[in-house]
Amino acid sequence: MSDYRNHICKNHPEFCTLNPSIQICSGEYFSFLYPEKSNYTIEDISHALSQMCRFNGHCNSFYSVAQHSVLVAEEVWKVAPEHYHQALLHDSSESFLGDISSPLKKMLPDYKLIEKHIEDCIFTKFNMPLQMHKCIKDADLRLLATERRDLMNNKNEIEWEILHNIIPLQQKITPLNSKQANKLFLGAWYNKPRKIKIY
Repeated sequence: MSDYRNHICKNHPEFCTLNPSIQICSGEYFSFLYPEKSNYTIEDISHALSQMCRFNGHCNSFYSVAQHSVLVAEEVWKVAPEHYHQALLHDSSESFLGDISSPLKKMLPDYKLIEKHIEDCIFTKFNMPLQMHKCIKDADLRLLATERRDLMNNKNEIEWEILHNIIPLQQKITPLNSKQANKLFLGAWYNKPRKIKIY
């Protein structure tokens, strides 16, 4: 048994008998205990991320994790195109786990372990290194700063420590609906960056 399953079963023995899993949009099942044995596609990931709203829905309009992922990948393409596809998948574990806010993640050590293991399984499936390059995190933070500027209610003007000295993008983000975001994500996966940007 892997270290991951050893830890989960030691702290939550009921999981080892239940084998917790979810049905995904393709009809297959994704196992949280055995993610490496689960059968899923990039289409499953795209479908879920395109229907998942950033910031737990606390933005001015629907804005999907799928669109966020494409915008991060496009920023990465400008500086390190070899990391483009991994940038697209930098939030891919959320397609199975949901989008948990960063402050809450810090309070859930088991969640962080599960998230990292599922992320590693996805990266392995798509032949990517397990460690994300710094340029992906940098682009993610620039998008976060841009999203806060364009999509959040900032009436209190409270500084987010994580965004200290982070400069937003010049372009303004125009949120897409889930169908558009799904098409955008899959187009980015199969066709590389868009020639015409939709912000």
